[in-house]
Amino acid sequence: MFDTAGLKHAAVLLGLPILGLLSSPALGAIFCVGTASEFRSALLDSRDNGEDDQIRLRSGNYLSTEGFGFITDLELDRALSITGGWFDFNAINCFSQQGSDPTDTVIDGQDQRSGIVINALDVGSTSSLLIGNLSIVQGATTSTDAGLRISGVAGFDGEILIERVRFAGNDGGDGAALRAIGGNKLTVRNSVFQFNHTAGSGGTILFSMPAEDQGVYFINNTVINNSSDFEGISTSATSGLSINLNQSGDNIPQALVANNLFWFNELADLFFSASGGIKHVYNNNYEQRLGIVQHSGNNLSLPPQLAPPILDFTPGEDSPLIDQGLAAPALRGIPFLLDWSYGSIDFDGGIIPRVHGDRVDIGAVESPYRDGFFRDRFQTP
Repeated sequence: MFDTAGLKHAAVLLGLPILGLLSSPALGAIFCVGTASEFRSALLDSRDNGEDDQIRLRSGNYLSTEGFGFITDLELDRALSITGGWFDFNAINCFSQQGSDPTDTVIDGQDQRSGIVINALDVGSTSSLLIGNLSIVQGATTSTDAGLRISGVAGFDGEILIERVRFAGNDGGDGAALRAIGGNKLTVRNSVFQFNHTAGSGGTILFSMPAEDQGVYFINNTVINNSSDFEGISTSATSGLSINLNQSGDNIPQALVANNLFWFNELADLFFSASGGIKHVYNNNYEQRLGIVQHSGNNLSLPPQLAPPILDFTPGEDSPLIDQGLAAPALRGIPFLLDWSYGSIDFDGGIIPRVHGDRVDIGAVESPYRDGFFRDRFQTP
C-alpha cells in the first residue's frame, strides 16, 4: 500500500507539483498564506473542515503576537502540513518553494509568546502532522509552552514529522525550543537548535512519550549554543535534548538518536530518563551524555570544525563529522530500527545532496567535502 500522506508531504517539502503523484482524487484543502491573520484563519479552518490540509506560508515574517497566536488542534484522522518558503508564479499562488531555505519564513514570538501550538488530542486518531522549511524564533514560553509545542495523549495513533526547522532564541521553561508530549511516531530531522534558553534543567528540547507510543527519532540535527539558568548539582541537567519514555507491560516505546551534532551547550548535551523504554544512540558528536541508554556506538566527542560564519552549520574541510553518520535502512519496515530515514535534502535545502561521499555526515548540513583525512576515528564517550 502506498503511503499517500507521506508522498504528499514529500512533494510539499520539495516544491513539486502534487497532481499526478497520487491515485487519490482528493488532495485536500490548500491554503496559500502571506500574513499572520491568514495563517491563523487557515489553522482554524484546518481543525474541522474534514479534509487533509496544506498550509503554505509565503516567505516572510509571521508574528505570533498578533491576535491570539498560532494554535490549532489536529482533526481526527486527517493530515495537516505547515511549510514555509512558498512563492507565486504568474497567477499561480504558492506555486513552489524550490530554492527556499528555513530562514526565509520566520514564525516570531517577539520574546512575548510561543511560536506554534499543536494539540493532537484524539485517542485512536491516525492524523499526521508535518512542519517544515521554516524558522521558529524568539518564543517567550512558560513552563508548559515552547517555540513549538505539540501535545498528544496516550492512544494517539498518528505520525509527526518536523523537517528542516530552525529553532533560535526561544526562552522559557524546559522544552523552550521544542516540547512534544506524545505523538506516537515523532521524527525530528535535518533541523537546527541554536541560542535557545531554559530556566530549568530539563533541556531546551523535551520529549515525553506515553507507553502506547511507537517512539521518537531524532536524526541529523544540529544542537549548539543552548543555555540554562540552572546552577545546581544534578545527574540529569541538560540544556540540549531530554527524552523521557514511559512503559507499561508490553508497551515499550523506543528512541533513536543518530547522526546529530551537539556542541557548546551550557549543560549536558543529552539526558535519557530511567522511566522506561529502549534507547539507541549512534553516530553522534557530543560532549556529555547523561542517563540510561541500552544501545550505543560510534559516537564522537571532537571539535566539529564547522564553517567560520556563526550561522553556517556546514562541516569544514577537516571536520571529523564528514561521512561519519549512521546509514539509513535500505528497506523500510515495521521494526523500530528500520522505520526511519534522514530524508532527501539537508537543512540547507539540497545545495549538496543529503549523502555526499561514502556516508551521510553528522549534523543538519551536508558538507561539500569528502572524508579524506580521518578514518576509523570513532570514540565512544
